[in-house]
Amino acid sequence: MLYPQGHRQISGLSPYAKKLVGELTTAHVKPRHIMKAIEGAFPSLKPNMRYIYNCRDMLRRERSEDRNAAQEFLHQAVQNNYLFWLDSDEMGRVTHTFIAHPTSVNLVSTYLHVIYIDAMYKTNKYLYPLVEIVGVKPTNKNFLVVWALLQHEDAESYRWMLSTLKNLIGCVTPNVIVSDRDLALCKYISEVFPTSAHLLCT
Repeated sequence: MLYPQGHRQISGLSPYAKKLVGELTTAHVKPRHIMKAIEGAFPSLKPNMRYIYNCRDMLRRERSEDRNAAQEFLHQAVQNNYLFWLDSDEMGRVTHTFIAHPTSVNLVSTYLHVIYIDAMYKTNKYLYPLVEIVGVKPTNKNFLVVWALLQHEDAESYRWMLSTLKNLIGCVTPNVIVSDRDLALCKYISEVFPTSAHLLCT
């Protein structure tokens, strides 16, 4: 059986559709919404979600210029003027990452009254705990100060993270630090920020 040249069920998305996928991906549109946009703009293509994911993956590889995940992270951080710190083991593997947006640094320098520290479950690809440090503005709105990926939820990792936070904010210390009951975290909060009141959340 002969198939027409460029049949979309065989060759995937057309160049115009790929361009639209790229534009929507850059705008942080979710894949399911991209799919609906492609179906609306190119009804004859009859695409499926695998086309969308494959196209996004191809565009991601092209934009990263064959950089691996760690190299791409550093590239994006430098390109967007993020402040970041990395720590590695004796094999040169990155074990700890600490990153802050310049706007967040300005906010925390102004509103360093209360910060909240919490480690999220290991839901990322590398199974590293993701720690978020959040500040509070006078309008009772939260803002993200920094986030950190730590190899382990242990005392040494928290010591590195809190010491790096202290380097970021300088000589001024938070009035109040709120955290959960993680014993390793609690130990180093009192050590790195001895003048800050430490409150436990329930």
